[in-house]
Amino acid sequence: MLSVEEVLRQHASRQITSLETLDADMRFGWAVSVQVSVTAVLSWWVYIGPACSQTYTLFYVHRRLKAQHIKQRGDEALKAENYREAWERYSEAIMLQPDKPTLRTLHSNRSLAYCKARRFGEALADADVAQALAPEWSKAHWRRGAALLGLRRVGEAALAYRDAWALEKVDKELEGKLWQVVQQLTREQLGGALLGLLRGLEEQGKLQRARLETVSDQELREGFFRLISAAHKGKPKPGAFYERYLNWLKHDLPPSLAYVLRSAAHREAKCYLQARADAQAGVQATLHDMQGSGGTADKPAMALLCEAYWRLGQALLAEKDHPDRDCRGAAKAFAKALDVDPGSEEAKEGLNQAGENLTTEQLDQIAVEVYNEGVLGAGRGLANPSALGFADVPKPGQRVFRVEVSLTFPQAKPSDLGSRAREILRLALAAFTRLDPLRISIERVLAPTASRPGLGVVVGVQVGADLLTAGQLEKAVKDPAQLVAAIGGVELTQLVGPPEPLRCSAEIRDVTPAFALEGAQQAQQQQQQGHSVPSADAEDMQLAVPSRPKMDLELPYRLYRLVRADGSLVERADKHPFCMSRVYYSAEEKPEEVWTELADGSCRWRQTGSEIKIMVLRVPQQLPAKQLEVTLEPLFLKVHEGEVHLEGDLEREATAAPQNLPRAWALAVLGAVRDKKTGEVFLGGDLEREATAAPTTFHSALAFVLPAVRDKKTGEVYPEGDLELRDKKTGEVYPEGDLELRDKKTGEVFLEGDLERAVVPEECFWTQCGGGGEDGCMVYLRKMNLEVLHKHWEHHQMWWPRLFRHHGEIAWDDYEKDYSDLPEEVLQRHRVTEAIKEGEQQLENSERTQREILQEKDDLRKRKRQERLNELRTGTRKDWVQLQRENPAFEG
Repeated sequence: MLSVEEVLRQHASRQITSLETLDADMRFGWAVSVQVSVTAVLSWWVYIGPACSQTYTLFYVHRRLKAQHIKQRGDEALKAENYREAWERYSEAIMLQPDKPTLRTLHSNRSLAYCKARRFGEALADADVAQALAPEWSKAHWRRGAALLGLRRVGEAALAYRDAWALEKVDKELEGKLWQVVQQLTREQLGGALLGLLRGLEEQGKLQRARLETVSDQELREGFFRLISAAHKGKPKPGAFYERYLNWLKHDLPPSLAYVLRSAAHREAKCYLQARADAQAGVQATLHDMQGSGGTADKPAMALLCEAYWRLGQALLAEKDHPDRDCRGAAKAFAKALDVDPGSEEAKEGLNQAGENLTTEQLDQIAVEVYNEGVLGAGRGLANPSALGFADVPKPGQRVFRVEVSLTFPQAKPSDLGSRAREILRLALAAFTRLDPLRISIERVLAPTASRPGLGVVVGVQVGADLLTAGQLEKAVKDPAQLVAAIGGVELTQLVGPPEPLRCSAEIRDVTPAFALEGAQQAQQQQQQGHSVPSADAEDMQLAVPSRPKMDLELPYRLYRLVRADGSLVERADKHPFCMSRVYYSAEEKPEEVWTELADGSCRWRQTGSEIKIMVLRVPQQLPAKQLEVTLEPLFLKVHEGEVHLEGDLEREATAAPQNLPRAWALAVLGAVRDKKTGEVFLGGDLEREATAAPTTFHSALAFVLPAVRDKKTGEVYPEGDLELRDKKTGEVYPEGDLELRDKKTGEVFLEGDLERAVVPEECFWTQCGGGGEDGCMVYLRKMNLEVLHKHWEHHQMWWPRLFRHHGEIAWDDYEKDYSDLPEEVLQRHRVTEAIKEGEQQLENSERTQREILQEKDDLRKRKRQERLNELRTGTRKDWVQLQRENPAFEG
């Protein structure tokens, strides 16, 4: 007798060509196993356990081999692009419950087959199962990303491809696919994705939640959208934020940069106080990272620090007339940003904006404060002292000096001190003091008066901590022998005349604020002690509840959003100052269909020149069309479901019945259908009840509730179960078990309202196909277009600013216009007008071309004449080009 192992070895060498061969082998092996088991029982009971185990092993091997064979057939169908056959074969293999590696492959392949057939919902379900079976398998995440991309959930698709790339970082195809998906994000979706990264850091505890001011996620997404749009304006696509988001997906978003990013979003959302706090936190986090790296500051770290200070300045600058506007603090932040990066154009522009509301003295004081406080942390001073007028880096807390030079030129007038004279004076003082010319500024020019003859000039010289240079300059101004040479010598005196030494002076001022010096000393002491003392404000902030900002952000899409037919977001159009929108008159050049989806989720609609398409989103997909009621009037639309009453709760009453009712009777006899309890009439004249030879097996519920139908006048009872309801107009017979009587007035309302303008009810229709999107409940309205017909040249009159009168208006320039189906009489006149304009344009172009030809001939004649004249004068023949080169002023 052969054992099970021997049977398997003998059949293992045979090639399985079909399921019949596999099943025959299974039956043979099963018989051998049973024989082995019986023999073992009869011979020795000890062998019962091993024999049963062999039987189970053979069954499991058969199931696995059969699943592999079916999978192979599915793979062949998939390669042949027979997707239905492929997913059916994979489904059969999955039902056999093979081992885990095979099962994950089956779900992955079936997901691919569904994707190829554009059944992305089923593809996503299979990809989720494959991912659950093998979380570390990159292909499962790939399949999930493909399904999400098909469903136009681009943000989630990018995260799925990111997870796949994280498991296979060397795969260049995965990296390229991830970049392709990121580029498909709209700016609004990218803003939502960035907000998702910040929320993830908050949940992980790496980023503190907003504590001063807060807004809704919708407002923050709008803030991110405006931030991205401003950064990408005029730049080549896709834009810097797309590249940065890809980098953050692959390498995570550092908290220091996250604070700076959230500060920018909060500023766009008008949360200026929270934007300040986020920017300050970004500065501190960046400095902490720089100290953690050994105190060295690489280029990216300095760039991030500059951006953090710039964002802080933007938050402090706020907007004009805002209660949180702080121009002085903004100028200070911008000055620190310029100290970190002197070439930052954004910081220079911000400093100019903030400085418009500040005096020269305030700006000088801000420069000194920045010097004392430093930008690289306590005790580290300035990063670029020359940017703020400091040639070296003194120790923190050291005093700063400024020399104020007053000069008087008795022979000069205000007009004599022009730009050249000012530049000579500045450069001369810079050369004498060996300072940067940027540290020399002409602050005031005093015109001559009766009490003060002569032109007065006040010059400020920032000497920093160099008190020796300040003393030398003071001595030179007071010494007549050195004065003229120090301020520019003969070159200056030729323009404004010599100065009057007795009325020239210089004063050294200590411009170091006391509070700045104390603050620097305290910060240095705290650093030496190795700890910082938390402030009471910080402790109170931990307990504070964030409030709404003082001014709300105006959301352009608070009441609606722009989507495609499947509900996915479209890229928002860049708004033009004059609200311009492109229009199309040709059906061959129709733009992308953009739908307006209301915020309440009731409907999705779009319009063309003569048609309104409405997608009623609240209608259940499984609701039959016969249970749906649509009321269409010129200025009214209602989509609702009739209220369902149980079959046995109704009674049919014969109002004008003869004494001898026939076996078959019509609604003329059965006048109405009313509620037994309330007497309310639901139907009266739409149905016909006819006695037929119905089967004896009647619907149980109907038979129990509706035991009999009788004539109230004669008392005659009609047999139970031998009746049916028939429509008088169509003759349609309603099955006994499916009978429903529905109230057209009291059912659930899916969409209702007064239309913005009139429609033609006779040309309107609706469909209910039981699917999603355009396969669901659709209502098609034909516009009357009375306004366009009255003024045929004003085609924009076809535009409906809203669907129902109780809706908010949509913007004119939200999307491009389709005029291809305007009324034919309007289009005909438009074609005539365009033909006339085209003819006039062609005539104008022809005349312009003729004028250019004549002008060219005249120019050629003049050039030939000049060539002949030159030959007569000089005896040398030269062409006009040579004459022009020899004498540029020569005109032909």
